Amino acid sequence: MQKVTNRGIHLSQFKEPAISAPIKSISNVNCVYLPVSDDICVSVSQNIKKGDLVSNEILPEHIASFASINGKAVAVRKFNCEKFKDKMFLKVETDGTNQNENIDRFNGREVTDSDLYFAVNCCGIINLTDKKTLKSIYESYPDGVKNVVIDAVDDEPYVSSKISQLLFRKNQVESAVDAVQRLFRAQNVEIAVYGKNGDVSIKLPSKIGKYPVTAYNKTYPVSRAMKSDEDTVYICLSAAMSLYYAAADKKAWTSTIVTVAGDAVLEPCNIEVPIGTSIGDILSFCGVKKNVGTVVLGGCMTGYSVDILDIPVLKSTKAILAFESELKYTSDECIGCGRCVDVCPENLLPYYIYRYYLEDNKERLYKLSADKCIECGCCSYICPAKIDLRQYIRNSRRALLKEMRQNEEDTKAN
Repeated sequence: MQKVTNRGIHLSQFKEPAISAPIKSISNVNCVYLPVSDDICVSVSQNIKKGDLVSNEILPEHIASFASINGKAVAVRKFNCEKFKDKMFLKVETDGTNQNENIDRFNGREVTDSDLYFAVNCCGIINLTDKKTLKSIYESYPDGVKNVVIDAVDDEPYVSSKISQLLFRKNQVESAVDAVQRLFRAQNVEIAVYGKNGDVSIKLPSKIGKYPVTAYNKTYPVSRAMKSDEDTVYICLSAAMSLYYAAADKKAWTSTIVTVAGDAVLEPCNIEVPIGTSIGDILSFCGVKKNVGTVVLGGCMTGYSVDILDIPVLKSTKAILAFESELKYTSDECIGCGRCVDVCPENLLPYYIYRYYLEDNKERLYKLSADKCIECGCCSYICPAKIDLRQYIRNSRRALLKEMRQNEEDTKAN
């Protein structure tokens, strides 16, 4: 059993061999599925180019969506998947002109302040550390900020999509951090990485250019300690890279890097793909064994298992994990050990939230602050009875937030 320290947990990382493999890229996909809203900007059968605006007002962040390949819009569809419930996607089929990006073309490429402002304001960049747009964060610091921390923390097992860029794209990372420092006029900048990568054979750099790389030796989830304030802002590495690439390329950056790993993957690696690429295409590119028991979209702590492989990866997707065994939760009978209470980083009572969710007791869920759950998965991981507490608490949180929003609307209406 992994060591439990205060709140949160230390996790075995399993990052090898993906982390040691150079970043691969794939562009010759047959189609992509791009998120759209009712405010869609293209029509079915229209030819579109990579970087073209496809849709405005993609919830929940109210950002824009951009084409990630050259091709033709052919249909708008939905997926029978809980994660994408009620979301719409535009299917774009390739026109055969897509090629892998030569990332070295960015080496030494200068960007102006106007380039940075264009990227911030027009390219729909999300800071995954706090789920806010980079534009809204920038507008919150009109006078600049004292400290910027670049979040390159990969603290979930198997996932190395951020730190792989520190290993294999140092030049681009340095330029991206330069861009963030200029944008926020920061006095101090550091790059944060997870400090508990005990099974990683490859050594992380101590500096990227002039920027120190600092190990955060905290328990999982490290993100709970990354709260921006008046002096310090935390910016995800993917947002920093998107800012620089968009500024240098004069158009929205529409690729993302995901970790592909697990004991059913033949060539574990980190791979750059067009946003909207199906997980089936990515797994086919990396190779999988004949008998795959479980496919997880996202990290093994915060992701979810999927049965259909044509669902797309989005900017927030950090991993695709494939395992030979089936993921099974074997019991619904709590043994009363209290371990879920010991590890919850938000000091919640997971067992009681689970219990009152089953009773549909929203009043008790409210008193237990079920809406404060960060869905980190510590409770499910530590549960010896193998109850999927995270799923129950996630459902509790969503039901409670829905009722709270409805109450607010009713109050306003009256």
